[in-house]
Amino acid sequence: MNFVGRYADNARQLLICFLFAGITACGGGGGSSASPPVGSSPPPPPAPPSQDPGEEIIDNLVSGSVGDGPVANANLDVFNKNDELVLTYSSDDQASYTFTIKEKGKNYPVRFQAYNGRDMVTGTIPDFVMTAALLRPAKKSRGNINPHSTIMIGIADRLGGINDVNYYKGRDIAMAALNFGMDRALIDDPVAADVTDLNAPMLVKASESLGEMVRRTRDALIGTGVTTGDAVMAALSADLVDGVLDGRGANGVDTRIAAVATLTSAQVLVEGLVNDLKVNGVSATQRMDDAIRTIMPSAPASVNTESVLISAGMLKQAKLTLQAAWALTRDPAIDELYNAVTRIPAGSKPASIRGTLPDADASLATAVETAAYGSSEELELVNSTMRLAAAPEPPADPEIGFADSQHQLAEGGQTLILVERANGDGPAWVDYEFVAGTATPGVDYASTPGRVDFADGQTAKYITVTAIQDSVSEGAETFEVHLVGTSDGSFLNANTVASVTIADDEAVAPTLGNATLRWTPPTEREDGSVLDNLAGYKVHYGTSQSNLSTVVVLDNPGLSSYVVDNLDQGTWYFAVTAFDADGRESSFSNVGSKMIL
Repeated sequence: MNFVGRYADNARQLLICFLFAGITACGGGGGSSASPPVGSSPPPPPAPPSQDPGEEIIDNLVSGSVGDGPVANANLDVFNKNDELVLTYSSDDQASYTFTIKEKGKNYPVRFQAYNGRDMVTGTIPDFVMTAALLRPAKKSRGNINPHSTIMIGIADRLGGINDVNYYKGRDIAMAALNFGMDRALIDDPVAADVTDLNAPMLVKASESLGEMVRRTRDALIGTGVTTGDAVMAALSADLVDGVLDGRGANGVDTRIAAVATLTSAQVLVEGLVNDLKVNGVSATQRMDDAIRTIMPSAPASVNTESVLISAGMLKQAKLTLQAAWALTRDPAIDELYNAVTRIPAGSKPASIRGTLPDADASLATAVETAAYGSSEELELVNSTMRLAAAPEPPADPEIGFADSQHQLAEGGQTLILVERANGDGPAWVDYEFVAGTATPGVDYASTPGRVDFADGQTAKYITVTAIQDSVSEGAETFEVHLVGTSDGSFLNANTVASVTIADDEAVAPTLGNATLRWTPPTEREDGSVLDNLAGYKVHYGTSQSNLSTVVVLDNPGLSSYVVDNLDQGTWYFAVTAFDADGRESSFSNVGSKMIL
């Protein structure tokens, strides 16, 4: 709709009516006098200017609940936009309050703080100061104060202050990243929602879960200097300005707090899925249900934590935090638990999955402890999982093995068996031994076991195998070379056995060998620009380094190795080029060689 155009049309109509009325008035008297006709009353005095609405003091009747627990008899302080104390109050025995804020409209938003009192679940004072805010005045307002509202306002503050944009952005982030089962279909805004029989159990359970995560994070990090729940809440709020709990965000972010909070969230969420949240190490289900009955005394007995359905948001949060725990520990128990959680449909009741989840409590506790005192690299495993919304692929294990499994030599000759090392750093070694077949050790071949040493950065070494010359015509004979043990940190791959055939020198058949070429697929062109249309490779080889005349075209850009077969005895030289979809070809790779014996 063209609002501006319609507005302009209406304005022209008003202007025309105004002028028309003025002409009529002047023409009726035939003159230009502005005096009223005889007998008429003088015009009324001009109206006084209207008051600036921002200066008007508005009575705003505010009601709400205070909950980590819920919290009875909490101290409440209300501050205006200028951080001036407007009102002090306290919640009642049912963790509720109602009071009237008398404040000018221009002094909104107003901020609430709740502290002290008695948490009905923990039986102690709350572990951190809770905050909420009202954006603008009204005759009646709702202002719940809870852990979720505290994160919301903390995010808004760090985004530049409490206004409409930052408030709602903070709400959306908190309800996605730290929902702990608070379903927006029932509670869209933790501050503004009316507490009813329908949503009270969810509000209590989700609030207590977030509060317990903060407690566990604080307790895990006491040895590192984090001693208060307020410090944890401040770091979480700073971290979440970008929407992700990942060790990045605004000033005040803490990578260790972020990682530990993610892992304690995994613990709390798994307990919440089966409605067995532990608070201070003890099941809090009954205490939460008792608290619900206290704040909702007329609600039926069925209004309890067991009635809270598992939300899609809770499942998403649980799966991601479990992925982060696995990324840190690679623990199969956590992986098994994660897979079980992925099978839970949203909307399930806790009773329907109770007893179906594998026990990974000890593994998750180990993950928390590891992060609490771990290296920056370990913390990044957790935080990057949250950032990428997926666990990183595990690094490939360092491994050692034979490049080829079949070898041949003549009596009195030697051959070199290539041993390859991959994915390893630093020095390494591998032991080998000889295993007899039809050939006799010490008679047909030298059989002294040995060790291959790799220096840092070395990826290939050779074992020299020697066949002993004899005068007996006995046909081809065989033996094997086995890799039998490696240094710490390296693993033998599947290629641990090399078979060797000794050809009788009286009937040596022409040797046909092979060579395995391996390369790293290119990602950029020689000028440094991105290579986005790789089409394949060409393998060039020959018996002269300066004349690689035989060419094999490989129309598959996904290849990273190729075996050249049917090579006669002698030294062969190899190089690889890459070509793109437009037919442009790279320069030769480094030239490699292999001797076929």
